[in-house]
Amino acid sequence: MNSKIYFPCNELKRFIRFYRIIETNHNMINRVMPNINLAIVFTLRGQIAFLNHDKYDPLPSAIVSGVRKTARNINYKENSKSLIVLFTEMGASSFFNIPLSELYEQSISLEYLIDKDIIQSVEENLNIAKSDFERIKILDELFLNKLKKRDLDLLIYKAVLEISAAKGNIRIKELSQKLFISIDAFEKRFRKSVGCTPKQFSSLIRLKSIIQTHRPKNLIDLALENGFYDQAHFIKEFKLFTGLTPSEFYNASNIW
Repeated sequence: MNSKIYFPCNELKRFIRFYRIIETNHNMINRVMPNINLAIVFTLRGQIAFLNHDKYDPLPSAIVSGVRKTARNINYKENSKSLIVLFTEMGASSFFNIPLSELYEQSISLEYLIDKDIIQSVEENLNIAKSDFERIKILDELFLNKLKKRDLDLLIYKAVLEISAAKGNIRIKELSQKLFISIDAFEKRFRKSVGCTPKQFSSLIRLKSIIQTHRPKNLIDLALENGFYDQAHFIKEFKLFTGLTPSEFYNASNIW
């Protein structure tokens, strides 16, 4: 598998983290970790499918995937190529009118968010483009045209920074009080801008932080240090997040 990262134009860097182009010459399965960012995927060549309990679910040529809490197995068929748009934590809210929470744990056709004719035109241009750099410019143009608001919800932006800085180990009620907003209003605005509740986001940040650390030597210490009640609770949450036990995960390959 060959994976390359490209960055958007300066005007879009607040909203789009990066573009990723993936190519593979042979059939393979890759395990993808849960994401705290909304993503759009264009299949440029070949076929890509979700693998659920040995059942293959082919992806539409253009899909949008919301924030999710569970790992996912993806099958890349031989000679396939895809282009992924990964938004920043709040970036997608500046392009689409719907509350991003409607996409939580969902992967659906991009037609749900963008007019079918526009998608068809973009896909045609992506296919005839002579280079990946041209393809990135095509997507930059698409999202510059779709950009509805350049100002992010500042309060929710501060909340995202606070949760990230604490690596998910934070009390949401105390955070809402610190930001001088009721818990109900806070959760509503957070779901709209980020795509999940503050508690769900904190849990994802916490587990993502754990798996990005070096291989743990003591699971009990790791669990307690990160706010879990005991090792059993930690292993349960870890397996939901990665699809594997800690020992299986740290010995596995082809995981993002």
